[in-house]
Amino acid sequence: MAIDTLISADKENAAIDMNIQMVMDDLVQILDRPVEEILPRFLQSRTCATLYDRETKLWWDGPSVIVELYLEEIHEKKEPIAINPFTCVREVMMNERSQITYMQVRLVRMATEKWNVSVAEAARVFQQYQVFEFIRDCFGIFHVEGDEAVWEEIVPYLQVRGYDFRTI
Repeated sequence: MAIDTLISADKENAAIDMNIQMVMDDLVQILDRPVEEILPRFLQSRTCATLYDRETKLWWDGPSVIVELYLEEIHEKKEPIAINPFTCVREVMMNERSQITYMQVRLVRMATEKWNVSVAEAARVFQQYQVFEFIRDCFGIFHVEGDEAVWEEIVPYLQVRGYDFRTI
């Protein structure tokens, strides 16, 4: 059963709303503007429209991705909002450890889709064959590639280590 059918519209709306709240927290720091100024602009943005378009599933990606999309949109529109130069990037952007964890989670989710297994089973394989460590150790290269490209590195890595894909 797809996750889409497990999540009610009310829960999906609550997740979207919570994402917007977290996005506002980040944007208030980044843009050094009051939420009363930022929220109306955000709610009228292309990014927000994409967030509420349930087909895109943007809310699954979380506030950091949404903030990044919105900042790109502001830049494209050349809106007169400057980024606060005193904002500590560490407070708003994910540090490298968080980015690695985020990539590991996305790739476990990708494994569940490609192998048609549970998250627990995919995580067990990743742990047993040290795929988590492989992702961490190669993050310097992987972070500039898309998840599909990273996946194309994981498959031969597992094969070399003796993982039998026929057991899936």
